[in-house]
Amino acid sequence: MKSKSLKSTIPVSGGGQVDFSAYKDGSKSGREGQQITAPELIEKISAFLDKSGASEDIKKGIGTLTQICTAAEDSLSALFTADLEGKITYVNDAAMRLWGFKDRSAMIGVSAMDYWADSSKADAGRLMQSVLQIGHCTEEGLVGKRPDGSEFVVGINTSIVRDSSGKPIGLTGSFVDVTQRRKDQQWLDFQSNLLANVYDAIIATDQQYNISFWNSAAEKQYGWAATEVLGHPMEKFIINDYLGTSLDVVLQEISKNGSWKGEVTQNRSDGVRIPVMSTVSIVKDDSGQSIGFIAVNRDITERKRNQAKLLEAQKMDSIGNLAAGIAHDFNNVLGGVLGYADMISEETGEEKTRDRATKIVASSQRASDLVGKILAFGRGGKNIIKPVDLNSTVKEVYSLLKRSVEKTIVLEQTLQDGLYTIDGDPTQMQQILLNLCINASHAMPNGGTLSVTTENIIMRKKSCAEHPGLTPGNYVKLTVKDTGYGMTPEIQQRIFEPYFTTKKDSNLPGTGLGLAMVQGIVKNHNGHIDVWSEPSKGAVFTIFLPAGTDAHKESRSQKTKIRKREGTILLVDDEEIIRDMCSSMLELIGYTPVIAKDGYEAVEAYKKIAKEAKAVILDISMPIMDGKDAYGLIKASNPDVKVLITSGHASEGKAQQILDMGANGFLQKPFTKEQLFVALENILK
Repeated sequence: MKSKSLKSTIPVSGGGQVDFSAYKDGSKSGREGQQITAPELIEKISAFLDKSGASEDIKKGIGTLTQICTAAEDSLSALFTADLEGKITYVNDAAMRLWGFKDRSAMIGVSAMDYWADSSKADAGRLMQSVLQIGHCTEEGLVGKRPDGSEFVVGINTSIVRDSSGKPIGLTGSFVDVTQRRKDQQWLDFQSNLLANVYDAIIATDQQYNISFWNSAAEKQYGWAATEVLGHPMEKFIINDYLGTSLDVVLQEISKNGSWKGEVTQNRSDGVRIPVMSTVSIVKDDSGQSIGFIAVNRDITERKRNQAKLLEAQKMDSIGNLAAGIAHDFNNVLGGVLGYADMISEETGEEKTRDRATKIVASSQRASDLVGKILAFGRGGKNIIKPVDLNSTVKEVYSLLKRSVEKTIVLEQTLQDGLYTIDGDPTQMQQILLNLCINASHAMPNGGTLSVTTENIIMRKKSCAEHPGLTPGNYVKLTVKDTGYGMTPEIQQRIFEPYFTTKKDSNLPGTGLGLAMVQGIVKNHNGHIDVWSEPSKGAVFTIFLPAGTDAHKESRSQKTKIRKREGTILLVDDEEIIRDMCSSMLELIGYTPVIAKDGYEAVEAYKKIAKEAKAVILDISMPIMDGKDAYGLIKASNPDVKVLITSGHASEGKAQQILDMGANGFLQKPFTKEQLFVALENILK
């Protein structure tokens, strides 16, 4: 390819000229098609000058030029020259290798724009214009494209070339393949972002424990910014207390195994100590030499809190089970006392004896009520469902409060006449009301007014939308209001959380379980609870409970007249005193009892008396075979059998399970003859 502007002579000192028209193509020898490198061309020029008698200055300049050209050819950097139109006029071997060419002539005379990927052509054009305008430009990120289609990223440094008069005559520059460096940097950026955004605090130090890395999680966990800690000794900020070990033991394990994992207590910038699960490892260089340490620290405060909650829940569950077991045995004892005292009060003709027996009955019933309250502590949901009159519940709770709250607190109650009954667990209804009232009294240490209101309401579609979980219908609205110190919105949002309590810093008892249990009971009864409060303005808790199936029936406390009955009743109980007492009651009513002391005997006995048996009185908790299994077998032999379930407690929910299987009724121990008569009448209707 001929150069259009290459002169055939060059000036020499002394005003003469050297003619090298034989080499005027600037890239080939006089023999057509033979390539010649720049050093070879200069060597030929040098030989020509020797023959022509050129001065020593020219020879020296040519020698320097030879060294420069040789260095360019041998350079590992990709070098190029181009004319002002951007056409390549020279590339060295490194440039050919970078662009994937073996033949230099394939690149010479071609526009540099042809060597860029489509995505970089616009940037390459902008770069050339910048060079022409300002004389020099450096940029990284252009994407080159080889003949085989592969792409690579380069950094380019280019300048304008001027003649002796300062006129631009071309461009020159170098390329550096930065593809791998870019990939390495991207990988480093990815790792850096990964470390910066992980949940755990990551801290690196040198051998002298000076902090060299501190990610964003560490900033959040400890409260110091990276700029505050980098380069400073770790001990200036964090003091470690190792759980069950010491620093010396930790360092020995790291030295031996390369890492250590364990629990430590560390301080935050605000001085608060937090539990941390820490993993500390040695950092080594490429030669395997230790250059520092890296620690991955996770704040386990929440985990510790959850573990404490779990332990507390397990403890409460154990206490509940213990209470239920004691209550069961105690109710059996009470059953004998109450039952026999009740029969004495009816059979004796002596007024003094009758009065004493009546007092024993009353005391036994109060003891039974207390046992019921203990059982409520251990229960996890509804167990025995029956109509509950909340007016009666309020009166019972207020009778307890009068003896327990401060005299400076005024107790008020506004109870609607003809209040709907609800279908629920009576003891749990007492529990939620008692809990709310006690909390209210604690909120009024200097006195105030505690009021409870009951009201029949109708919840329509719009109202239900404002109270999640409710459906349109009749409801009983129970309101507990106090004039205490109230609550902030932040506290209101958390009051139903298990173990959340505002009584930590006071002398008042409180585990944080009360309101959580209240909410749980209300939800289990298909109800809803609302709270309103403002600081210094007291609090109002409003509970909505659906009216029961017998909602419009007024509760009556009239004494039932016991009429004589006849027939056979199968009585099943593992407690001898209960069997004897209940057997006597049945005989007084007129029934003939057949006795069984466990579920197995009950099944066998029923086979013999199935035709004449009017009903079965079945205890739940018994050895060999319990009431549930016995009921299943008896029911299988006679689907029409009438069964009355009895139990000293129902905390396991088995009573409701047997009722769901088809049992006809439930009678809580202890009970009187009248209560037994009414229960049998109900299932035999």
